[in-house]
Amino acid sequence: MEKRSQKLYQKLEEASREGVLIYRGEKLSSPEEIAATHWVREEMAYVPEFIVLDENGKLKEVWYGNDRK
Repeated sequence: MEKRSQKLYQKLEEASREGVLIYRGEKLSSPEEIAATHWVREEMAYVPEFIVLDENGKLKEVWYGNDRK
């Protein structure tokens, strides 16, 4: 994984450890799955489609789209 992708993966991993739910399409996913399906194949980091915050503004969920080939 390139350096930029690794840094973004680490941020997702940290968020996951803090209880942030990560989705790919309708399925609960892991930082590893997101990295494998999006970042490894793209030159730019994959941007989430939705970010959900709780009532205090703390990150709660991150949603990525399904892979479409």
